[in-house]
Amino acid sequence: MNVKLIGFTPDSEKIPAMAAKLTHSKIKPEDLDRASDKELKVILEQVMKLGHTSVIEHTTFTFAISDVSRS
Repeated sequence: MNVKLIGFTPDSEKIPAMAAKLTHSKIKPEDLDRASDKELKVILEQVMKLGHTSVIEHTTFTFAISDVSRS
């Protein structure tokens, strides 16, 4: 089997943190750029501890896989 990473979310923690901030605060999307990396990290940790793990679905990794049966 051959596996090659062909795409991924560059800011794999920042994007879910921004999504968490949008859904768990009164911030407007246009104000997300003002959030510090530290603030985003804290909110991501908080929502993950609460079990709100769906925000990590905003991070993606795409692989090309060959030499293996699709069935």
